[in-house]
Amino acid sequence: MARPLLLPGAVTGIGSLPHRDVEHAIAFALAATPALPAVPSLPQRDPREGMIAQALAGHDGFRDVAAFLVARGDGPVKVQLTGPVTLAVALGDTSRARTIVRGNTRSLQAVLAGRPVVCFLDEPSFAGLEPSEAGALVGDALAAVAEFATTGVHCCGRTDWQTIVAAGPDVLSIPVELAAAVPQRVLDQHVDAGGWVAWGAVPTDRVVAAGDLELLWRALADQLARDDRLASRSLVTPACGLATHTIEQAETVYALARALGERIAAK
Repeated sequence: MARPLLLPGAVTGIGSLPHRDVEHAIAFALAATPALPAVPSLPQRDPREGMIAQALAGHDGFRDVAAFLVARGDGPVKVQLTGPVTLAVALGDTSRARTIVRGNTRSLQAVLAGRPVVCFLDEPSFAGLEPSEAGALVGDALAAVAEFATTGVHCCGRTDWQTIVAAGPDVLSIPVELAAAVPQRVLDQHVDAGGWVAWGAVPTDRVVAAGDLELLWRALADQLARDDRLASRSLVTPACGLATHTIEQAETVYALARALGERIAAK
């Protein structure tokens, strides 16, 4: 397996885009996140590309990944899988969720065919299960993903970061506006192990504008100041997916993310 080289300040995507056309979405992702392009889901085009529906679709849920890879050439890409905890909470069935995620992991690995890849488990509902059960589910899924990818866990809600860090992801994907809830000892544990942080530095729960850059940078810089090593171990992302936004707003979000990433790279 070729592991992608993570670059300080590199921008990548989280989940969905608002596009309805696959080719336009691919072109947007390649332009918006050139260092680590993220394969987007497009639920506005097809509701089967929503998080839970896509997970249940299995291999068919990755039908656009191959087209994205062809457009990307042989460079690294970032992908995501609906995490087992979030799927278990949605289905009310932990065993079924584990089986589905294992199958989806195998299918995604086959589609990627040895490409350098970063794969995040998307876990917005991580707090919905008891910590030991949630940690075991995510740890099992991360071990399978680690066979072919640099691993990450994305959670855009308040959660038990200690349990997530203990599961061993290479990258924590944390919205900046929630990052203060990550205890310093937990962040130190992750960084001590060589971990990276993908900062959700541009909000997606409201409209943002180019003039918000300085405010967003101050919030991000406050988090980077928590550990001198973080500037060299940080990626930048939107806080969450952008399916409910306009394409114009998505362009603004990613322009802000790239500007923030450039400041990290310059540190």
